[in-house]
Amino acid sequence: MLTDYQTILIVDDEPAARRKLESMLAKTCRFEQLLQACDGDDAVEKIRQYQPELVFMDIQMPGMNGLQVAMHTRDEHYQLIMVTAFDNYAIEAFETHAVDYLLKPVTLGKLNQSLEKVAALQQRIPVAHLQQLADKIYGQKDEQQLAVRKGEATVIINASEICYLEALSGYCRIVLTLKGQKNHNTDSVLSDAPLEFMHQQLEQEQFLRVHRKYVVNSEQIFAYYSVMRRMYLKIRDFSDVAIPVSRRNAPLIKGRWQTV
Repeated sequence: MLTDYQTILIVDDEPAARRKLESMLAKTCRFEQLLQACDGDDAVEKIRQYQPELVFMDIQMPGMNGLQVAMHTRDEHYQLIMVTAFDNYAIEAFETHAVDYLLKPVTLGKLNQSLEKVAALQQRIPVAHLQQLADKIYGQKDEQQLAVRKGEATVIINASEICYLEALSGYCRIVLTLKGQKNHNTDSVLSDAPLEFMHQQLEQEQFLRVHRKYVVNSEQIFAYYSVMRRMYLKIRDFSDVAIPVSRRNAPLIKGRWQTV
């Protein structure tokens, strides 16, 4: 039985690949509108404008790649099938995280199986998994650094050395990880910039604003729990520290680490 879709989007920088997939889709499902995007920027624009139900996303594209497009449009509601030429560890990563994929060159039989799987799973791709896969395929990106004034000097702190940030009367206290404390010979660095400004300098996916007074490095979160209807985070390097989570931001934590 053919699945019905209102709008489908094909994202690929190769025109021949887009035409081939369009031809095969006409044989495997029904749709009212089939759109094409030739690069990442075009894809983001069409996803937000046309709200497709299903997107076929090529990974390897010049400029913004397919994984980056998926992360940029994570708040949009669509099912995503990645299209990839990687046939070893990338495929294993997709399967481990239940992300559907098509291996190039795409065949009619594989396309049909993929459509059936997506229809059955109704699953979206977790952002954290996309980042893990992007790191595996493209290599680790240069680590982000934060420059903080300390007296007459400027201290350069790697993002991985930051455990959490705390607002203190207009200042921002940057609490370092155990590794960071060893590298800088201090447990924290005080900045005269406000917490909001410091948060803007960091990667928003990694550093989460969980409370009006706290921004936490997500890599340092290893558990969350509730006491009297208030949520708290447990920190990997400092098990005795409990970071409060505001009621407004509690869904952010629960959504990112869903209970199974």
